[in-house]
Amino acid sequence: MKKKLIQVTAGLGCMLAAGLLVQAHAHSGREDIQGTAGYVVDARGHVVRNAAGDCWRTIHWTKELAVKGCDPHLFPERAEAPPPPPPAAPAPAPAPPPPPPRQVEETRTLGAAALFAINSAAISPQGRAELDQLVSDLARLDNVQNIHVVGHTDNTGAADYNMDLSKRRAESVKAYLVEKGIRADLITTEGRGITQPVASNATTEGRAQNRRVEITIRGTETVTVPR
Repeated sequence: MKKKLIQVTAGLGCMLAAGLLVQAHAHSGREDIQGTAGYVVDARGHVVRNAAGDCWRTIHWTKELAVKGCDPHLFPERAEAPPPPPPAAPAPAPAPPPPPPRQVEETRTLGAAALFAINSAAISPQGRAELDQLVSDLARLDNVQNIHVVGHTDNTGAADYNMDLSKRRAESVKAYLVEKGIRADLITTEGRGITQPVASNATTEGRAQNRRVEITIRGTETVTVPR
């Protein structure tokens, strides 16, 4: 009789425990969680919770058997990987190199009548004005390499005299250019007298053309590329 009473009591205890589990689960108001062997589960496989809403673990519970709904602290949220950076803009094309300086060679012919008095190597005021313009024009060059000054005369008078006069006039032009800031070592001079006429010495007009000073300038100039 006593043995039968103990069995009845044990049965009632199991039924009571099961009822409490079901009741706790039914009134928890929590979302059903699919369980594992680490938790007490109901007939549907859902984890049973106590009145406080905590999941009931079994003696077999380990971290490997944990589920996120019961032990969320064991499942830290992984930070989302930052989005990949946008593709880098293509590097701008390098600017083309500037063109090399252009070689310049220019010969200016100045009439002796404007530069000098008759039979004189002294430069006149009009001649100084023309040479000043020449010096101003040289400023456009990046580099002056050489200035060659050549004096010429007509055939009036002795050839030796005219040769000497043409040399002295070329030297006078050089001295004036040096005075205006041109380096003396860049300037060479030469007198050619009556040897290289450009017109006939038989006429007044022709002789006037032959009395001249030719100034040849060699240098380099920057080439401007239009944009």
